[in-house]
Amino acid sequence: MPPASATTFADVPTSHWAYSAVQYVTSRSWITPYSNGFRPDQLSTRFELARAFTAAFAPSEPVDPSITFTDLPATSPGYAYKVANIAVKKGWLSPINGAFVATGTVSKAVLDRALVLALGLNGVAAGLNKISSSDGYRFAHTSWFGYYIITNELHLNFNYPSALEKQEVLAGSPVSRAFLAYALWQAKTLSQWELSSIQSYSKIVLPQMSDIEKQVVNFAFKYAGYPYVYAGEWYKPTGSGYCCGTQLQGGFDCSGFAWWLLKSPAGTWNNTSIRGYYGWSLLERGAAAMTGDAPVRIYYSKLQPGDLLGFNTDGQGTGWQGVDHAGIYLGNGWMVHSSGSRGGVSVDFIGSGSWWYSRFVWGRRLLPTYTPPPPPPPPSPSPSPSASATP
Repeated sequence: MPPASATTFADVPTSHWAYSAVQYVTSRSWITPYSNGFRPDQLSTRFELARAFTAAFAPSEPVDPSITFTDLPATSPGYAYKVANIAVKKGWLSPINGAFVATGTVSKAVLDRALVLALGLNGVAAGLNKISSSDGYRFAHTSWFGYYIITNELHLNFNYPSALEKQEVLAGSPVSRAFLAYALWQAKTLSQWELSSIQSYSKIVLPQMSDIEKQVVNFAFKYAGYPYVYAGEWYKPTGSGYCCGTQLQGGFDCSGFAWWLLKSPAGTWNNTSIRGYYGWSLLERGAAAMTGDAPVRIYYSKLQPGDLLGFNTDGQGTGWQGVDHAGIYLGNGWMVHSSGSRGGVSVDFIGSGSWWYSRFVWGRRLLPTYTPPPPPPPPSPSPSPSASATP
């Protein structure tokens, strides 16, 4: 059935950040508006997610009669049971103590997981959750790590403009109807190239690291899924900023994330109690200043895990004065950073051939230089039996 005609909603004018997304999903009847508008800021429900995802990704999927709910009979109403059944069958949602809880809210973490499953990328998420170094060390992170990275890299999360950053959504926070509409719109308009390129994330192997490098990377991964917040440098809202003013929501901008990972305590700024290591002298706060004050410029071939990275993404300015983005190197061509285009803390490939590679300016080393120990020698071959040996 072709999409219905687009409808204009008084509460979603053309200037609204979710206007195109709302037009897309309502014209296809994936999310149903109310009689008095779309209500973009109203929290989305589990039933709305089940209905939208069933219509968008599995319209012909049959129900599984073995899946039942204590609060949702299979016959009354039949449609509600059907979409709830399919949502649970596909793994998008899980029952809660045997009930579906249709009016329950949907957290960003649950939405991210549902998107990854609906796009057929659960294998990529599983690979990301096994991220390790070449010597077999497994990095620590939440069990949702892979889902957060994938949805960020596929641009499925909206990055609110500065004036609306109080609305930024943390992983455990419920999402609005507008946020659900945006995520669904983005997911359904992904190109095959985008879906194919994300497959490389399933097999990331990082180099062998020192103990302190592992600590930094583990701490960085802990914040996967946190939103991009302009001038953000803290994991929760602050009454007064530690550097750049009041922060209305937990999250980080690019240099704020580097500050969070690497800076030693000074004044009122101190996060050593939750990161487990003291940090290093990092007096600067902006990406350009951090890059410009590098006592030694570390070029790409000499980078090691934990190095600060400076990028010139818009081609304006030269040298450190053109740097407008910062990241932290992970090794083997990968970095962790907080990116506005990705909506928060994510992982990106910056090696040869990548978009980032030609925009890299130089790095700065704060952690001690680390030389991995040489690999053990191969075992000696067993001696050949002597020709004169007595059997």
